[in-house]
Amino acid sequence: AMATEGQFLSRGTSAYHASGAYTAVAADATANAAVIDTGLSAITAVQVMILRAGKVATSDAAVSVSGGKLTVGDGSTYSVTAADVIHWVAFGN
Repeated sequence: AMATEGQFLSRGTSAYHASGAYTAVAADATANAAVIDTGLSAITAVQVMILRAGKVATSDAAVSVSGGKLTVGDGSTYSVTAADVIHWVAFGN
C-alpha cells in the first residue's frame, strides 16, 4: 500500500527533509512490506522507528529507498503487521 499519512516536507540549509508516521494495514502485512511515498524526489538518508503496541519493534526490518519512496519490509525476525506504526524521517531532494 502507498502511504502519505502524516507527511511533513520542509527545506533545510542544503537539502529537503520529510517526516511522518504511517500505520500499517492488512494489505501491507499480506505484501510483507509497506511502501511510503515521502514526497521527496530522491532520498539520501532515512531514519525509521517502528512501534507495535507502543513498544519499539524495528529489530531487523528491511528498510530500503527508491526515488522518493521508502519501503519497510520483513526481516529475519521482524514481520510487517497491521497496526504497526512506522515513524520515519527522510532527507533528500
